[in-house]
Amino acid sequence: MNFPVRTYSGATVVRPDTTWERDDDTLFIPDSLKRVSFSPVVAVTLSRAGRSIGRRFAHRYFELLGAGALLYPEDLIDGSEEGYAQALCMDHTTFIRQPELKVQDYASAGEFSALVDGNEVFRSEPPSLEWICGVISGVSERVYLRRGDILAIELSPRKVIIDRENEGHNTQVKILLGERVLSDFSIIIE
Repeated sequence: MNFPVRTYSGATVVRPDTTWERDDDTLFIPDSLKRVSFSPVVAVTLSRAGRSIGRRFAHRYFELLGAGALLYPEDLIDGSEEGYAQALCMDHTTFIRQPELKVQDYASAGEFSALVDGNEVFRSEPPSLEWICGVISGVSERVYLRRGDILAIELSPRKVIIDRENEGHNTQVKILLGERVLSDFSIIIE
């Protein structure tokens, strides 16, 4: 399984399955990293394989949705060709529980929100199913989507949530849809 990602800026990238932290276990940040950012995502479990999926057919390729967060070690994103690639494949930086919200329940589930240490840092209406179908179509033009892959669609630009220069505490992140907690994890600074 892979994690095709549509970044907030519209690029398509893929994270390997070694980045997946499906059980919301604690992430321990090594001393070499000073800054960590995150982007909240809507997650779509693909129920069929496909390439170059037409927008009007994309609704046939998913039944379950969820949400989570992608973490980025900002120290690695240094402008080099390798920097962003290194940041994408760092282990345990894709915090998405297995999506379980059925498509028919999605629209009425409430707003997406993200809390960092209890402070709301993101709030948005859930993206429309039509928009999600457009993303699936666009991503499938570049990446072969396999059954079981989880497509992560970034809902906002990366935001730094850990900066060792300014903070000296551990961080708690929660992603909610309405009142339902879809992801809840800690980041421990060693």
